[in-house]
Amino acid sequence: MKKLIFTTLSATMLLSCKKDEPVVIKGDYDNGILVMNEGLYQQNNASISFFDYETHQVTQQVFYTQNGRGLGDLANDWEYYTIGDSAYFIIAVDLSSQLEIVNARTMKSVKQIPVFDGTVAREPRIVKVQNDKAYSINYDGTVSVVDLKSNTITNTISVGANPDGAAIVGNYLYTANSGGLNWPDYDSTISVVNLTTETEEMQFYGRTNCSSMITDSQGDIYVLSNGNYGSIAPAMLRIDTQTNSVSEEWDFSISSWAKYGEMIYFHDANLNGIYRFNTLTETFDSNPLIDCSSYTNMYSIHVGDNIIVTTDAEGWTTSSTVRVYDGAGIYKYSFTGGFVAKDVRF
Repeated sequence: MKKLIFTTLSATMLLSCKKDEPVVIKGDYDNGILVMNEGLYQQNNASISFFDYETHQVTQQVFYTQNGRGLGDLANDWEYYTIGDSAYFIIAVDLSSQLEIVNARTMKSVKQIPVFDGTVAREPRIVKVQNDKAYSINYDGTVSVVDLKSNTITNTISVGANPDGAAIVGNYLYTANSGGLNWPDYDSTISVVNLTTETEEMQFYGRTNCSSMITDSQGDIYVLSNGNYGSIAPAMLRIDTQTNSVSEEWDFSISSWAKYGEMIYFHDANLNGIYRFNTLTETFDSNPLIDCSSYTNMYSIHVGDNIIVTTDAEGWTTSSTVRVYDGAGIYKYSFTGGFVAKDVRF
């Protein structure tokens, strides 16, 4: 994740999109770390926190303060994008089944977009942005296409059961279909969606209960498989997007990960440490970068230029701890986030 300074774009660049890149926002929250807090299940308390680099003070409930209402029930994902000289976040709020468009400079809501099939919630889990469209990957087995100029849903695409991960490579959207609601008969497929025709072109076999996806500079996709919590072990897969097939598998459990440069930083759930994987050489570091044995519930990793930020869910019932390290994994400081701090931008 590179440091992105928000500046006025030229007239020829009407819209550009960045995912998994830290954002320094020229506005009310321009010098610190924004934290998206997932909130507690069915408690309607998702929120946004802000840590100020200069004062080391934390402001909780940023979204509520700016909008006079809460963010909703389970904020699962967010993505930053720009249109002209304006910057936004689009936030997937799962159980509330809303896409929240937020001004990234002020944290003020621009629009709520309901994501329903009639009266049935589609439950948006992940958002991806490319060009002037956002793609909401919904747990009901669909992808909602959002026109970011009008902030309206223009199409709905059917994919596999309960997608819980997504990636865009070129003009194709891949979804990892977990089948999580069909326990013990999980899904094992990856859907391939053509973004020009906005149709699912094919599905291919991945591995049982796949979830999060990360792309590398060579156009491959790395996917986490959670297994079936019994006879099928968890694993990391590499997908060859030229053949749309699994080209390699590594059997071990990863609870969270992030990519920066050519390296994937991941939390090994068994060894309880953060390690690195080189996507060019496909080799693993033998020693942990960060020891997480003091964590209660390691939840997420975020990496930038000489900075690593982790979140600890602290038992899933209380405020999270956000820890900040330098690029070598040396601890610098920590601060308190909201309930279940999930994602950060810095």
